[in-house]
Amino acid sequence: MTLSLEDKSVPASTSEVEPTLKNTLGIDMGLKEFLVTSKGESVPIPQYYRKSQKRLKTLQKRLSRKKKRK
Repeated sequence: MTLSLEDKSVPASTSEVEPTLKNTLGIDMGLKEFLVTSKGESVPIPQYYRKSQKRLKTLQKRLSRKKKRK
């Protein structure tokens, strides 16, 4: 799948540099790694849910023990 974006609020580039293989970067998003660049750099998947799971468990338990108002 290819994703290409154009943002009209970003001013046009004033540089005379043409895109080449040396100044172009490809990004691949995947399941094993969050993203991998064409230079071989990888970014691990951020584990936001896993990191907050213990706190979420505590808050859910506290909420379930509260009495409902009428």
